[in-house]
Amino acid sequence: MRNHLRLLVIASFTSSCALAFGACTSSGSDTGTVTAFDAHFASFFCDIYHSCSFRSEGGGVQLAGIIGLSAEQCERYSSGFDFKFHTPDIATYVEEGSILYSPSAAQACLDEVASLCNVPRIGMFTTGVCAGVFTGTRAIGAPCFIDQQCAGEAFCNAAIEENNKTCTPGACTARLTSGAICTRDEQCTRAPNGGSECGYDVGSSNRTCRTVALNVDLQVGEVCGQVASVSGASEGVCAAGLYCRRSASDVSVCAAPVADNATCDPAFDACSPQFACADDGTGPKCIRLESVNTAGGACDARRICNVFLGLTCTAGACVSAIGNGSSGAGCRVNEAAALDCNAGLYCDDTTMHCVALKPDGTACVSGQECVSRDCDYLAHVCVTRTYCH
Repeated sequence: MRNHLRLLVIASFTSSCALAFGACTSSGSDTGTVTAFDAHFASFFCDIYHSCSFRSEGGGVQLAGIIGLSAEQCERYSSGFDFKFHTPDIATYVEEGSILYSPSAAQACLDEVASLCNVPRIGMFTTGVCAGVFTGTRAIGAPCFIDQQCAGEAFCNAAIEENNKTCTPGACTARLTSGAICTRDEQCTRAPNGGSECGYDVGSSNRTCRTVALNVDLQVGEVCGQVASVSGASEGVCAAGLYCRRSASDVSVCAAPVADNATCDPAFDACSPQFACADDGTGPKCIRLESVNTAGGACDARRICNVFLGLTCTAGACVSAIGNGSSGAGCRVNEAAALDCNAGLYCDDTTMHCVALKPDGTACVSGQECVSRDCDYLAHVCVTRTYCH
């Protein structure tokens, strides 16, 4: 069973940052419904590029492009990924009453996340203010379909895959203690001051539950990120203004962003917000990126054609690489594809043209091709998901 309570996923080009969230303002957000909370949570995606440091690792073009997007455009771009705090079935179970949703806890969670750039991967939604957003109501032994229906330290043992239509319920089961054999993180007892995970122990082929010690507010030079050893696991989170810098030896330590216009290593270094480690002809350095949002504008290492607006740099000038988004118009199969085609269309990766979304029962490779946005990963056809009750 997949994890139904997911942290807002940052696309692969930013995954090298310890999950980074922007210092945007969330107070007063509409969190009265699960859907509204989900929308506000996902909206932080664009803000992180304006207020947090990044290692470039080839992401300078994407960074400049995001900076140049309007709020509406960035929302459309993020819709091309699965940036969700929950999945739609969470809302279904909230409606039926097996999961309780707290608008006040949701607002507190948004405020907490909005104030941070360095967020721990483990424990974010099992401890602290975000843990109270969803609360299960079913006792151990009661029937269930997903973990969040279970109250307290329990998980659901239903053997349901994403598109299984049999809807055979499992039962709420007490979480496993440290050292027990497991198959997924949600089965493991949650630590009060850290997290837990189902991980491979050093020197073992078995996955077992283990406590992950969470160390926060680490300073320059302190080891950060995830560390596994024969004695357990830990995760270190750097203090505000610092980032977790990898090295060639794979040991990560907290470091301050490289100074603006100073020499940097694009594989390991992070620059200040809205700067990226790029080569302007004199070697890699942290340079401020400027997003060029119109065709004909000059482009170079500093002035980046906005790929999310369909522009590409050719002979020193930005030119349009796509059509007008209508059916049959040219498009690109990349991270910006969600912006290339109009509503009701997707970018066909064989013809590179915008075509109509596919109805249920039609062959598919990914959910982006389907009206339902759901491609059965076993049958490889578009489906409308059935939620079990």
